[in-house]
Amino acid sequence: WRYPYLLDYCYLVNPYFPSQRMLDEIKANFESLVREYPSGMYVNSLLAGKNFGIAQSNIVIGNGAAELIKSLMGILKGKTGFVKPTFEEYPGRYYKNESVFFVPENDDFYYNEQRRKRFRLKYNLDNKLLLGNIGRFSFQKNHDFLLDVFQNFREKYDNACLLLVGNGPLKAKIVEKVNRMNLDDSVIFMQDRNDIPDIYNSIDIFVMTSLFEGMPATIVEAQMSFLPCVVSWDVTHDVKFTDNVEFVKGWDINIWVKAIENYLYAERKLDKKILYESDFNIVNTSKRLTEILLN
Repeated sequence: WRYPYLLDYCYLVNPYFPSQRMLDEIKANFESLVREYPSGMYVNSLLAGKNFGIAQSNIVIGNGAAELIKSLMGILKGKTGFVKPTFEEYPGRYYKNESVFFVPENDDFYYNEQRRKRFRLKYNLDNKLLLGNIGRFSFQKNHDFLLDVFQNFREKYDNACLLLVGNGPLKAKIVEKVNRMNLDDSVIFMQDRNDIPDIYNSIDIFVMTSLFEGMPATIVEAQMSFLPCVVSWDVTHDVKFTDNVEFVKGWDINIWVKAIENYLYAERKLDKKILYESDFNIVNTSKRLTEILLN
């Protein structure tokens, strides 16, 4: 995929980097690069100092955030907050009497009936059949089709509402379409928020009509909240780890409405054992990675 005498500007390669001098430097210091953490701090700080005209003692080499923590903690003064659990090097390098800890008491994205009631009362959604989607307003997310599905669904269920959370370049276009469809009283727009678990608790069915996705975290989070999900067939099926996800093939609105109806009376109950045994549980994934590396 590289040619000695051809510069291919259509490929994601910089033909001028790394330079031959840098390659020679890497080869000469290969052992230090492999064995030291971070690789060759002394040499890196010396070279950076010479390059920028700064004393080597004023250079802090950071391999990620770890090496910057000590310097940062030395600058901060007064009461400083830490969210637990956290990377323990942060509070470990700060004064205990000046540290304030916050430990979330909720069960992450787990379904909570009380939180659901509070959110619905706050936004006048009590007794509403609430469909929802969380995502950027872009071509990929296919909000246009989602509105068509919802309009058809609402003709059968007049207490239905659609909650759309997010921002993006096509949001104004979608708002305009809602106005044209006379759905202003049943489609609710919300900006990016920090109470997403409450959103999942309050929604009855999560609907994703995306044309394509990588690995959508929203579907993982929704399943953590025991929330039924109706998802486009073009979304990777690897995201499914519960029976609460149905993939819909094609773009027939009636088929989508029927798939949503299948979950109308679904109970928000799930054996937490399924979550603990899932590949999305970091404990399981770290064990698997360790086995791979050791073998």
